[in-house]
Amino acid sequence: MRTIAFALSASIILAHLAGCGGADRAAEAPTSPSGGRGWAGAPNNATSESTVASTRDREVDAAEEAYAKTDTNAPPPPPGTPAPQPPSGAAQPAKARTEAPKDAKDATRAYVIYTARFVMAVYQVDQGISAVERIAKDSGGYLSMKKDREITIRVPRQRFEQAVAAVDTIGDVLHRDIAAQDVTDEHVDLEIRIKNARAMQQQLTALLTRANVKEALEIEKELHRITEELERLEGRLKLLNDKIAFSTITVAFEPRGNTMTTQRPRLPFGWLSGLNLPTLLQLSEDK
Repeated sequence: MRTIAFALSASIILAHLAGCGGADRAAEAPTSPSGGRGWAGAPNNATSESTVASTRDREVDAAEEAYAKTDTNAPPPPPGTPAPQPPSGAAQPAKARTEAPKDAKDATRAYVIYTARFVMAVYQVDQGISAVERIAKDSGGYLSMKKDREITIRVPRQRFEQAVAAVDTIGDVLHRDIAAQDVTDEHVDLEIRIKNARAMQQQLTALLTRANVKEALEIEKELHRITEELERLEGRLKLLNDKIAFSTITVAFEPRGNTMTTQRPRLPFGWLSGLNLPTLLQLSEDK
């Protein structure tokens, strides 16, 4: 704003100087007795120069008036005043995308069944079975099967690794088998077949309301078949989901013997063994 003010002031000064110069030249110029021509027949330019000076004065006045309307000391807009918005046709700045596209499809979920089987040697089989039952209870699972030397438990999939680690400490592990079965294809196939069976069931039910007696008998027969198939598929899917949600752990125990075996005395001569001498010595010791 200071630069604009300085430029306007310079323009005003130059305009006044130009006007004064024109007036001085008009005063110094000789005139002819007739008043129509100047000295040596030159035309009188006093009138034209006065007109130019007046025009410049009006331009200067207009510039001063425009400058006066510009308030250089105007206070800034109060805080919170929204910035001027660009025209509706103007290009808007691109916003950073912080979210993934809505139409992006998630990856196919994997369905896996986890199982584990242990063969362990323990001194007390009953204590080993009780320890496995406690692991099932602490893991949020349940007892599935129990025999004299074998037990099967079901634990939630999220606690499977923890339960396996706990079973590993009960006794001496003779055999360990941990398996993971991917049943994603089977699960997806069952879902699709169930969806199609339900759609067919709805269509047959709708046709049954508009069918005559003969057609109704055929539709009811087909509807009965579809209903049975749907129940079978839903049962398979329910069983599969149960195996996925709860992992199976089976532990078989083998008792560890703590009795010492009695060895027969070694005879210095082999032919004495033919006389069954060790048996005679054993009988004499018993007496």
